Amino acid sequence: MKSKKIHNTVTTFFLCIFSILAMTPTTNLMADDDEKKRDKDEKKHEKKNKKNDDKKKHDDDDDDDDDDKNRNKTIINLGAVQATPLANERGMSVSGRAMIIRHSDGKTTAYTQVLGLATTTSYGVHVHDLPCKLGGGGHYKNDPNVVGTEQYNEIELSFTTDNSGIGLGQGSGNFLARPEAQSVVIHDTDGGRIACADLPKNYKGATVHKGKMINFENGNVFGTAELSRANGSTFATLQVSGLATGTYPAHVHNLSCALNAGGTHYKIDPSNTETIEENEIFLTLTTDNAGNGSRTNVKETHLARPEAQSVVVHSGSTRLGCADLSAEESGKVKTQGTAITTAMGLSKGYDLTGTASMSRQDDGQTKVKVEIEGLSANMTYPTHVHNLPCKSGGGSHYKIDPAIAEIIESNEIWPEISTDKKGKAKGKAKVSHIARPEAQSIVIHDPVDSTRIGCFDLD
Repeated sequence: MKSKKIHNTVTTFFLCIFSILAMTPTTNLMADDDEKKRDKDEKKHEKKNKKNDDKKKHDDDDDDDDDDKNRNKTIINLGAVQATPLANERGMSVSGRAMIIRHSDGKTTAYTQVLGLATTTSYGVHVHDLPCKLGGGGHYKNDPNVVGTEQYNEIELSFTTDNSGIGLGQGSGNFLARPEAQSVVIHDTDGGRIACADLPKNYKGATVHKGKMINFENGNVFGTAELSRANGSTFATLQVSGLATGTYPAHVHNLSCALNAGGTHYKIDPSNTETIEENEIFLTLTTDNAGNGSRTNVKETHLARPEAQSVVVHSGSTRLGCADLSAEESGKVKTQGTAITTAMGLSKGYDLTGTASMSRQDDGQTKVKVEIEGLSANMTYPTHVHNLPCKSGGGSHYKIDPAIAEIIESNEIWPEISTDKKGKAKGKAKVSHIARPEAQSIVIHDPVDSTRIGCFDLD
């Protein structure tokens, strides 16, 4: 009996010891878990804060001028050469194309091909600062303060035509041309303007231009300006803060803020140099007791040209602040056309249908695609990019390096096509080269005798 009692006492003692030992690590583990949970929550909170900070930074970056986006990529603008009234008076049938490339390295190159001129004759050609419908304005100047014509300050593409009256011009500048470089003008031998090509912009989506106000030396103005173009109208809005209560003249200007403090007032009709509200885009506003103010102006019958580049806020004759008006521009240009069966193709029984396109990319490449029906089954057709439009027979093969006369595939653009059993085909080509304006048609040759049976104009 006594032995059993001792046994029970010992058992109880060890059970207590085991219980204490078992509870101790459990308690520690629970404490560790609580600490880990706190650490996890803190890290999660820090991660969330970082994410919010990153988003805020991203939003702030989005508010920055889109000039930064355009500054680091290649921008290509391509337009058709049109005869001026003077050319029509002189009985000249002038056509062609012009292109300007704003390179990612901060330089600018311009090209043109002009047809219908006198043979072996020299013509002056320059990039100009107004569109063709306004006569092209004057020569584009990198520094508008330089008086006179200085080659380093402009982009000249002058050329001498060949025996067919075709001129090829190329010019460049060691600067990034501003938006007002918007046309190419061809002058006759007497200086008269006989042809002009607009260099249209390729803005992404809606053409909304916006910027933050920056202060000049005597300024203390904050806010934003926005200009949008839609359906032939222009909408301008200005919002400011930080000013004393009062009325402040404000206008859309014709240069960027960094150049001549925004230049002069943008003119709807640039031939009228007087300050007239109907001929400009006024954003004059009155601030409230807190120094805030806003103004919207709508020009219902005018689409602002590219030289509308900034909004300037004045106090009397003093310029307080300026906001650049910028929008992200697409770097690439796409031209395309539908299949034309040539007279030779018709005589051989062809009836071609299909489409072709050329995309000049902002990464320095040119891509070509062809889709066609109406060819003979199971055959390969030689196909090349050519240097003249279809109405001129397509000219000859386009050359990446025009100094090389030989027919070399690596120096040309060949989207060769092979048909299926129904006479349908697709072809494509890609080259590391931005095709010049004269790359303007695709010709399909008969695989038997190389005659030209089809052509696509790339307009």
